[in-house]
Order: sequence, then structure tokens, then C-alpha cells
Amino acid sequence: MKREYTALLLALVILGVFYPTIFGELCSVDDQRLVANLTNERSFHVTNLFSRRNIYYYRPLSGLSFKMDNALFLCQPQIMHMENILIHLVNTLLLFFLISGIFRRQKIGNFGFLLYVPLLGAAFFGIHPLTTEPVNWISGRTDLLAGLFCLASFALFVLPEKSSRWWTDIAAGFFFFLGLLSKEVAISLLPLVILATGWKGMPGYSVRKVERIKRATPFVFFTVLYLWLRTGFHFAQDSGVKSAIKGAHSAAHISYLSKLGSLVKALGFYTKKIIWPFPLNFAIVSINRPLCFAIGLMACAGIAYLLWRRKGLISFFLLWPVLFVAPALLVAVNKMAWTPLAERYLYLPLMGLSIATSLFLTKYPKEAVISSFAFILLIFGVITTKRNIVWQQNLTLFADVIKKSPDFPLGHNEYASALLCQGRVEEARKEYEIARKLSGKGGARALATANLGGLNTTTSADIILADILENAKSKKIKRRLLRKLSRDLNRRILECKDEIGKRMLLTQNIRVLEELRKVDRNPFLLYRLGQLNLAIGNKKKAKDFFGLACKKSNDFYTGPACKLCKKLSEELEKREGK
Repeated sequence: MKREYTALLLALVILGVFYPTIFGELCSVDDQRLVANLTNERSFHVTNLFSRRNIYYYRPLSGLSFKMDNALFLCQPQIMHMENILIHLVNTLLLFFLISGIFRRQKIGNFGFLLYVPLLGAAFFGIHPLTTEPVNWISGRTDLLAGLFCLASFALFVLPEKSSRWWTDIAAGFFFFLGLLSKEVAISLLPLVILATGWKGMPGYSVRKVERIKRATPFVFFTVLYLWLRTGFHFAQDSGVKSAIKGAHSAAHISYLSKLGSLVKALGFYTKKIIWPFPLNFAIVSINRPLCFAIGLMACAGIAYLLWRRKGLISFFLLWPVLFVAPALLVAVNKMAWTPLAERYLYLPLMGLSIATSLFLTKYPKEAVISSFAFILLIFGVITTKRNIVWQQNLTLFADVIKKSPDFPLGHNEYASALLCQGRVEEARKEYEIARKLSGKGGARALATANLGGLNTTTSADIILADILENAKSKKIKRRLLRKLSRDLNRRILECKDEIGKRMLLTQNIRVLEELRKVDRNPFLLYRLGQLNLAIGNKKKAKDFFGLACKKSNDFYTGPACKLCKKLSEELEKREGK
């Protein structure tokens, strides 16, 4: 079969397996908030994506892709899901051509059924169960884009003949740069290409150090350019880098020795996970620590051996997963995400393992071996299809999460929200209560309390407010929960028929918005506080807030704020004159 027809067959398989993903909902973790922010954005300038400072993430290219979704398709979930599938498809096809190119350069597998090994290797990546999370989760597009540009960069680096390297190396460096602008994990490609030039058996291996330095120069240049764009070399402002080094949230005070032990356990977990991916779980919060520590130690020994030996194609591509999983180890140790471990972090490492697996199959050119591997791929295809169906609805996804992580409060919270969307109020209330009991102290407890308060009209907003202020330590979480509490109070105000009760709710909402002002400088809050104070008859405070909104805003409510401030000032002056 010609390569073009083989690639078409591969594309049909990928599209068939991921077909259910097209009809998936927006995931309640990040996706819904992402789309809400995009659709509510009033103006957009491309330069703003590239000129941010004091940041946690710097992913302007991924952000641009989401902005285009809003501009062209109004963030239709089906189209956004389809885009993720197509990027994954391109990655799979790129991997197929990369494996074929390596085989052709090294004269591997040019006879019989071994001609189909690149197809099997690419399919191993394309329908692997670990790819379901980044493909189904719209927010996981960052991994897909980083994988796309890293694969393109690496292919341009290793496949061209020596005569054309002067421009292909520059092009490879540029694609690497695009990967960095998609997600920070692409930085792992820099040490990989440096190692490739000095790794015996790799295409492009050179014994001359000058040649190695020359080939690595474009990658170093684009790394420096990326760092300049990220913070202008003001690394003290880079909260993402600081969190990666010192730790985020409660990890900042953990000793480095303990972090080293956690790093070995995380390495052991990912080593085990990439070999045996089951059970699949969107929220991995607990692991078999002794087992993972033992596997991690063995993995460290294996890495040391590979680096000491530095030769052989299979050895090199076994090092690929290690380098690309390294950023995920920092995420796990320093608690930089909502769960310390995640399947999506194995998307890029899986590419290297797929190439190593293809090379391994050529070492045992027996029909029984190839047939057995094809049977494994068939099983993977069935499992991945079923997993895509689980991802279609938040209800089924988070039912799966709490089944596999029953002690995870945020999982119960998301499941409760999914039940609520289905109108199953009492079941949702029970899940929110479970989430609150499991949370102890912290942001998860404040979130569960706020959600539970939204269902229970008898719960005083003051109690919920006190819980939020005590447990929500980060400004981001506090801002989000206070906004939710204010929205719940607005709904209760509209539903309340008793004037005394309505006045009490208005007063409570004023207290909530005053706390929200401490963590949110949106001038609309000033206008809203003016409205609420006017509703309870406190005209002096209302005038002050309308005056501040008039001075500090330039929006649709600015004109009304100025008029109301002027009108209330005149009324108060007349009253004082009398």
C-alpha cells in the first residue's frame, strides 16, 4: 500500500474512534468558564496576548486559537471539539511520516509486513486511551498544539539531508518557538535536540562539537526570544516560574527533601501509567505511593543508564518521554493544578514511546509479534471509543470521577453541578454536602458551601460569606465565589415577595460586593453598589458609589452613573437646605 493510502486509512481510523467527541458538552472544569470569558469579551487586540506581564501561564498561540473560535464560530462546542480532533489527527499523521522518514533514513523495515510498522506505531499513539483527555477537553488543546509544533520541529531537525540543514534547522527552531507559545512543556524539546546531535545512531549525529553548537543555535535563540516575550527577562514577575521552583498553594512550605521524594513517586506513577494506562481517570488525586516510589527509583536508574550509554535509536526515543514528562513532575510536586497528576501530561511523552515501540517491533520481525500488536491496537480502539462516550456529558464524566476518586471533594462538587443541570436538585444537594464534609478547610469547602447556599434559600448569606472569607485563600478563588454568592442573592431578591426579607437580602449583597471590591477592581461593582444602596434608601452612599463609577469607568453604565450621581447630589443639597 502506498504511503498516501496508508495515511488515509490511519485518518479514517482516528476520525472513527473520536467521532463521539464531536457531540460532547463543554466540560464544567475550565471549558465553560473559557467560553463564557470569550463570548463576554467586548474587545480584543492580538498584541494583548503577546504582551502580558506578571503571569502564571504564557500561551498566546493557544489563546489566539480560542479567540478565533469566538470570532469565527461563536465558540460552538461541536466546532471546538472538531478542531481538537483535527489537530490530534494531524499529529498522528505527522508521527506516521516521521517514523517512515526515520526508517527510510536508517534503512529499517523495508520488506514484507514490516512496511506497515510505521502505520502501527502511529496508530498506537493516535488511538491510545491516554489521548482521550487532551482531545475531549477543549482546554487541553494546549497539549495538542504543543505536540503539533514539537513534532514538526523535530521532523525538520532530524530528517533533511545535510545539504539543506542551514534552512531546515532555522525552520525547526521556529516551529519549536511556536510550540513554546502554545504551552510551556515544549521547552523539553531543547535538551532533546541537543542530545540528538551527539547521540550515536541518530540521523544527524555529528562528532564535531562546532557542528552540534551550530545546529542547536536556532533553538537557543528562539528560547531566549520566548523568555523575553514572556516577561521581558523580569523573572521576579513570573508567577508561573516561581510556582514551578518554590511551589504553589500549600506546597511552598514543603521541604526540598520531601519534594525530591514526591518527584520520584510522580516519575514512578507516570512510568507505570504510560505502560499500563488503566484505570482512566480525569481527577487523579491518590496513588500507590510505595509502588510508585519503587518504580520511580528503577526509572531513575534506567535514565542514568541511557544517558551514560548515549547510543541507539530505541534508547533515544525512550528518553523522549522522560524529558517531556519532566514539567509534569514539577506540577505534581508543587501543586500547580487542580489535581497534582493528570493523563493529559502524557500526550507528548506518548509520541516518543510510539516511535520507540515502532523501532522495537522491527527487532522482532515475526508475523506473530506484529499480529499481537495489531490486536492490542484493536482493544485500545474500543476502549478509547468508550472513553470518548463517557466524556460526552459532565454527568457521566464526573460520575466516573467520584467512582474512581470517592474522596475528592471537587469531583463531588462538579458531579452535583451536573446533576443540577439535569434538574435532579435533591441528588445535587447531597453531593454538595458530601463535598463540604470531605473538604476540611480551604477553597474546596468554600466552593461547596457557596453552591449549597445557592440551593438552600434558608441559609444566611452572612454564613456563606464568612466561610468564603475564612477558607478561600487565593484571590482568584475568592473572587469567583463572591461573584457566585452575589448572583445567588440577586436571584433570591427577585424571587422574594416580603419587603423586609428583600431589604435584608439587599443589605447582605452590599456586604458581599464590598468584599468583592477588595479582590476585583471592576468599576461595574461601584455602579452595582450604588444601585443596591439606592434600593435600601441610603442615598448618600449611593451618590458616592455612582460618583466613583462615573470617574473610574468608561462603559455602557458610565452615563447613567453620572446622571444618578448628579440627581442624588441635587436631592441631598435640597434636603440639607430645608
